[in-house]
Amino acid sequence: MASTSAGPSTAATTTQNSATKSSRLYAKCAETDARQTGAIFYQTDLAGFSIADDNEELKNLCEELTAKHLFQVLIESGQLCWRIRSRDSAQMYEQSLTRLNFIF
Repeated sequence: MASTSAGPSTAATTTQNSATKSSRLYAKCAETDARQTGAIFYQTDLAGFSIADDNEELKNLCEELTAKHLFQVLIESGQLCWRIRSRDSAQMYEQSLTRLNFIF
């Protein structure tokens, strides 16, 4: 008789792993931003943190942090880059968007 695993599903593990990695990426950026306020992060900077396994995963992490309003997307010298927002600023931004959606 085959035994069944009581562990989390692969999809749940993948989602949990992504959340952990996105938190680590944000923390690393926040650490850098604390030393250099308003730091701008290019793809090579983010890849250099060695958190994402490949560029596709890095893209997904950046999209996740942008959707949470923790990353602000910029174009600097024709290149895509990001700047972080504090968690408080991201929450205030989300609340203001919610109010605007309610009005319109």
